Amino acid sequence: MPAPIDSVTALLMHDGELFLALRHPALQTFAGHQAFPGGKVDPEDAVGAAFEHPVFDGIDARLARALCRELKEELDFDLVQFANEGGVRSIGECGHALTPMHIPRRFNTHFFAVHLERRPEFVLHQPEAISCKWASAQHWLAEFERGQFIIAPPTIAAIRALARDPQCGHMGNLVAVAAQGQLLAIESVAGLVQIPVRSHTLPPAEHTNCYVTGESPG
Repeated sequence: MPAPIDSVTALLMHDGELFLALRHPALQTFAGHQAFPGGKVDPEDAVGAAFEHPVFDGIDARLARALCRELKEELDFDLVQFANEGGVRSIGECGHALTPMHIPRRFNTHFFAVHLERRPEFVLHQPEAISCKWASAQHWLAEFERGQFIIAPPTIAAIRALARDPQCGHMGNLVAVAAQGQLLAIESVAGLVQIPVRSHTLPPAEHTNCYVTGESPG
């Protein structure tokens, strides 16, 4: 099995609000999902000097370059220049998500909290994203619970953590993997839970997806 692909994602925050973009419904991955900006780490990100601005201190240079490149590609946002202009309060890795074993293409995603001193003007990359919005974590969570959008489980886990504590420094593992011997539950839409169950199916698949609908107890 191929090794997971390193990737990065940015939780852009300003004045108590969090930025998400709606991905185009025709994309091959996470089509129609609300998502944080980010993407996979490219080979070119391994080359180059570390950024000198103090907000990048302690961050792996390869991941920092990938984060800056993705923000430039997706939002036409130069994070380094914005930091040099005094627009960035802090950047720090706040969590991670490793795609579950049953999914063929796996990612090891590093989540970075980017606290901004002022709100930038973003230009969405077309056609990858079709709209975007700033809102509080509580607002995003309430919209999800009303079934207003689709979202990847690690993303809503990060939003839930911020709704509980806006200053949440480290969220840990954002993939809700159950204890050994229990089942993994994936909820991308409120009230619809996907459970991959190990089964004697046609190889290379090893699982059959079961779905549970309705409100979760409690």
